[in-house]
Amino acid sequence: MKEYNFDENKSMGETVRIDDIKLKLNEMEEQNGYDDGYDDYEDYDDFGDTADFGDTADFGDTTDFGDTAEYDDYDEPPVKKRNKDGGRPGRNGSGGGRTIIYVVAAVILVIVVALAVMFAMNSSTSGNDTEEEEVDAEYFYGVVVSVSDNRFEIIDTEDGTTGFYTLDSSVNITKEDGRKAAYSTITRGDIIYIGMANETGDIVSIEYTDDVWEKESFDNIEVDTEKMTISNGITTYEYDKNTLFIYSGDFISAEDLSSEDVVTLSGVKDTVWTVTIEKYHGFIKIENGDKIENLEITIDGEAVEFKDNIATVSAGTHKLGISGSNIDTLSVDIHISNGETYSVDMAAVQEKTGVLTLKVNVEDCIAVVDGRQVDVDSPVVLSFGSYTISVSAEGYKTYTGTVVISEPLVEADIELEKIEVQTASITVDSNPSGATVYANNAVIGVTPFTTQINYGDYQITIKKDGYVDYNLSTTVDEAQKTISVLLTEE
Repeated sequence: MKEYNFDENKSMGETVRIDDIKLKLNEMEEQNGYDDGYDDYEDYDDFGDTADFGDTADFGDTTDFGDTAEYDDYDEPPVKKRNKDGGRPGRNGSGGGRTIIYVVAAVILVIVVALAVMFAMNSSTSGNDTEEEEVDAEYFYGVVVSVSDNRFEIIDTEDGTTGFYTLDSSVNITKEDGRKAAYSTITRGDIIYIGMANETGDIVSIEYTDDVWEKESFDNIEVDTEKMTISNGITTYEYDKNTLFIYSGDFISAEDLSSEDVVTLSGVKDTVWTVTIEKYHGFIKIENGDKIENLEITIDGEAVEFKDNIATVSAGTHKLGISGSNIDTLSVDIHISNGETYSVDMAAVQEKTGVLTLKVNVEDCIAVVDGRQVDVDSPVVLSFGSYTISVSAEGYKTYTGTVVISEPLVEADIELEKIEVQTASITVDSNPSGATVYANNAVIGVTPFTTQINYGDYQITIKKDGYVDYNLSTTVDEAQKTISVLLTEE
């Protein structure tokens, strides 16, 4: 019987000979005998060490079994005696048939192993063929500033320069977990490790590495724009003049950040290069706050500091409290949106009110409350607060005072004081006589004369034809007053 002949340069492991298999089968048949011909037999697949093909079987690319399994001299197995149970011996040639079955099974096994080895070799060769050629490149960490289709604006963290690069589908992009990705997964604010070909200046690889650190849920922040630091009171980080501050995909400035905000910091080495807003603040704006006395605004029970009627509040749902001397205390639920302003118009707040009743000792009078004339005989509805009141009447001194509305019913008693008229005796004489005398443009006599005049300030004018008018200002505040003048001819 011929042996299997293979290429001497191939690694076969342990050579399997067909005649060895045949010998083994014959020994097995002699030991077990035949059980009623072909009807009942055991599958004997234990070939011992002689059927060990090993893991290194290598049949090459041109394995040809052809006539390799050819039989030169076929020995028919010996005829077995009848079994003890009286059964007939096997038919002539039955042992050879089973031998052929075993041989065929062994050959098939050899073929399967050979094909597996060939497949493994081809796969290895194919993998080597597709290995990328190593490109001469420089590597740096870059921050993605903007993305437009496959065109990217990137800051070099080493020197702070900005460049524009176009990527195509051939660029190898690797995520931190080793997965491959398309360039469409790159977003603004990403910090990536970039390989750039020295020869062409094109990006040949992009990798997301563990060297880029990240601090999530960084809160209670304080930004020092002069020192260019961001801190939470425990840890302080430095940022660069080119650091990106990003809220909802858009840029904001470092000055826009508030202690109410929650951010994620991303950086390389000791520098923060991207500050991404997780939770942004909003604003509360107070309108017509001057209408409320001792106005106080609280958020979740804590007083809020306002600057130019605007206060910064963290985004989310809050309990808004409004109180003042002239309003009932209010408590309402509000929602502050990221970056939005929530306006509170105090003119719409329900104010406490009271009814003012005026009682004046003079019927024919005029009353003015807080700059608005009111009917003295009708009650006046006013919000809680302090108001200025004035009441006047002819022959009486004008009353000016303040009334405070702090309860539902308020009554104000106003007593007008009557003006007492005092008079004085005034004597006027002129040289020459016969001149007409005027007091505040009203004629009071012709010189010389004496008359009664009320106390007060007067402009006195003395006129006579052919003479220059004589003018003087005087105050009458005593019982007797005398005026003597010398007229000058024209």
